[in-house]
Order: sequence, then C-alpha cells, then structure tokens
Amino acid sequence: MTIDAGRGASSPAAAADVYLGALGYNNDEGLLPLLDDHRQDQLLAQWRAYRDAMQHTSPPPARLDYGPLTVGPTAHGQAEVTAEVTATWWTTDNGRVGGYRSQAQPRRITTREDDGWRVSAVVSPAWCGGYVREDACAQR
Repeated sequence: MTIDAGRGASSPAAAADVYLGALGYNNDEGLLPLLDDHRQDQLLAQWRAYRDAMQHTSPPPARLDYGPLTVGPTAHGQAEVTAEVTATWWTTDNGRVGGYRSQAQPRRITTREDDGWRVSAVVSPAWCGGYVREDACAQR
C-alpha cells in the first residue's frame, strides 16, 4: 500500500495495519503521515518507548503478529480499530530452529479522518508484565 506524503491511509484498518506493522518490525518508515498531526510527537514517543521496552526484553522478540483488524462504527469522523496481538520469538538449539509466542493481547487504535485516516490514540497492553514476565525485562 502506498501512502501519499502528508496524507493519511485509505481506511481506519489501513492506518492501524501500517502502525502495527511498523511496531512489529521496528520500522517507522511511512509512520509519520499516519499519525494525527496534533498528537504526532506524543504518538511517536509512545511508539518508540514501546519498541525500546521490547528491545530490552531478554531475549527481545523477533516481531509482533496480529490477526484480523476489527473496525468499529465510524462516528464523527472517528473509528476504533482493535486487534489481538502476539509477540513471536525465534530460537536455535543444536542447529534446530524453534519459536514461541506470547498470549494474544488486545490493542485499540483510534483513528480519525483528516485528509485520509490517521492514528490519533493507541491503547497497548504493558510489555513487561503483559506480554512477558517482569523478570524477563532487562534492568535499565
């Protein structure tokens, strides 16, 4: 999906998909045009803080995965998108590759229409104590 510079996504689900994909693969390229202009700094700081918590897990996850995006009703130019998100880790043991996943955690992304759909708020479960046990989080 291509997003014009300065324009939001074509739908609430598309905005949430890009946000979650960027978070899951630690790639913020293309993220800024999808963040609400009035809250862009706060949303980007929240995104970076979550990525930082993920990277300080021992071991850090390979990525986040999510299932279908559920879009709530659109009202007053806003729509809430929800998804069940899991963290995935890959391991190697004696030359064999294995992996494991966390339990799914709900994520809510509020979007609003403003020259395309943009993320205006994100409610995420705690990383440490949510996706992973507190003792798996490295001390900073």
